Amino acid sequence: AGFLAVAVGAVLESLQRRVDLRDQIALAVARPQLEGAVGLQMIHRWGAYALLAVMLLVLVRSRGSADPVLRAGGAMLFALTMTQAMFGILNVLMGVPVWMSAVHLGTATAMLASCGAQGPNCV
Repeated sequence: AGFLAVAVGAVLESLQRRVDLRDQIALAVARPQLEGAVGLQMIHRWGAYALLAVMLLVLVRSRGSADPVLRAGGAMLFALTMTQAMFGILNVLMGVPVWMSAVHLGTATAMLASCGAQGPNCV
C-alpha cells in the first residue's frame, strides 16, 4: 500500500497543478468525480486515509511488543504518517508549490525506509 501511495503521489503532484478551486471543492462533496486529475487526487486521499488507519494499527500492535526496536519503530512510523498527512494538506492549501511537493514525497520515502528497516515485522 505504501509503495502504491508513493507512486500515485508522484504522478499526482504534476496533475494537481491543473486542478482548479472548483475541482478542489468537488473533492469535498459527497459524490466527487472519479475521472482525470480530480479522480486521481480523490483516490490518493482515500489511500492516505487507509494508510493512516493501518499505521494506527501498527502503533497499537507495536506498543505491546517485547522488542524495544519494534515499539520505537511503530511510534516513529505513526509520527511520520501524521507528518505526511500534514504536509499533504499544506501542499493542497498552498497551491502545490514544488518545494512542498518535494517535502511531501520525501516524507513518504522516509516512511517506506522506516518500514523497510523494521523488516517483515513492520505490520
